[in-house]
Amino acid sequence: MPSSWPGTEILTKPAPAWLPDAILDLNLLRVFIWYVAILFLISLTLRIRFYLSIYSIARYVAEACPSVFRLVHEHWFLCVRDRFLTLVGLYGGILVAYLLVSRLVWPAASVSVRDLADADPALLVGQVGLFGLMIATDWVLVSQTSVVDKNRIIQDLAFAERWLGGKVYSVLDMLGRWNPIRNYADNLTAQTMVWFNVLFRGSVRSMIVQTVLRVFVGSSLFISNALLHPG
Repeated sequence: MPSSWPGTEILTKPAPAWLPDAILDLNLLRVFIWYVAILFLISLTLRIRFYLSIYSIARYVAEACPSVFRLVHEHWFLCVRDRFLTLVGLYGGILVAYLLVSRLVWPAASVSVRDLADADPALLVGQVGLFGLMIATDWVLVSQTSVVDKNRIIQDLAFAERWLGGKVYSVLDMLGRWNPIRNYADNLTAQTMVWFNVLFRGSVRSMIVQTVLRVFVGSSLFISNALLHPG
């Protein structure tokens, strides 16, 4: 069929791209690394209020509540019970592994949307699914950032300090371990330490889940690169 015949130009034109070339040729590993960096800044911004509240409470106890501070010193171990240190160690190991591969291994690789689509559309769908799972998990966990009622806690601490340092407490102190004020303050301090333990363990678990997902997504992209560009 002569190419000059009417309508033949439609048959000879390449099919239109389903995405712009700029997106098709993006290095997904670099996009992933930038995503993690940006999410870290967003997460830190959202959690800064929580960190400042905890710091303010700790500083207030140390400076203005010597009696409460002594009780906190007696119950500090409740903050690290229930395998809290194990969780911290696990998170530290996963984080070190992630930092090493993300700085030393992944930047040398390159895999794009076009590479995945040309090799196997199912591979592209799988990667998109992993990205979606990671992003959804990140935003759910970040949106659940704990909020501490700093003013209420400081009021409770000041109330406890007044009783522990008051004349009534001095009179009842002769009762020793049966001193009702001492027992009440002691129990309240222990409950607060347990609450902090639950809060910290939940936070570490969230960070473990996020980091494991990132290692998995980054590794899957790196493996895809190795399969698509052997040698």
